Amino acid sequence: MSIPKKIFFLLIAIVLNLFLVGGFLMIREKTMENNLRKEIKSLESYDLTTNRYNTKIKTKKDYAIVEKAIKEYLDSTAILMQDTLTIVKEPTLLNILSYQNYQEDSPDFTNSLSYLTEEKKNFNENISILLERLEEEKIKNYIETKTNKKNLRELYNELILSNSMKAYLEETKSLLEKNQERINEMIDTSSDILTLLKANKNSWLLEEGEIRFQKESLYKEYMKNLMKINK
Repeated sequence: MSIPKKIFFLLIAIVLNLFLVGGFLMIREKTMENNLRKEIKSLESYDLTTNRYNTKIKTKKDYAIVEKAIKEYLDSTAILMQDTLTIVKEPTLLNILSYQNYQEDSPDFTNSLSYLTEEKKNFNENISILLERLEEEKIKNYIETKTNKKNLRELYNELILSNSMKAYLEETKSLLEKNQERINEMIDTSSDILTLLKANKNSWLLEEGEIRFQKESLYKEYMKNLMKINK
């Protein structure tokens, strides 16, 4: 075989190898992207109020950057949300209007009123942070701290702000706002009741496991406020 023919066949072999390598890389890239999409899709069954998103990173290289960023953002949001919503199970709050607390902190309810003020402040600060974290612009900005690659930022935004995920985040925002209103009302009403008792400390007493009022008007006002919490 002449030298020109050898060179020709060598070039053909090189080109074929390049096509094969290129095809393999494209298939591998597509496989990793599909794996990423499946993993993020699986997160849609999670709940920010009960679950953690710190699961194992299942992709590699650039795709791992996107997967990690999405899981980090959702997980940090879930941690704050779950910590914030534990207020509804907080024993001190649940027992703030109990006979035992009346015994321990009356007639001025200094500790109870201070507790309610601090809890309300912390609760609303956390809710504000959470509502901000669920804003589209805030979500988009997070990936910018992780990579400068435009294609990865676009993929991150596409996945974390997919139609189904976006709808869930909007639903969660609505849930948070409703909880904020309900819990603030509970705290405010509890504070109103204790302030009422403090201002009328000589018109009621604790007896045989219950609070007894000396004025009908005070009793009615007390019960009116109590019904707001129990409704």
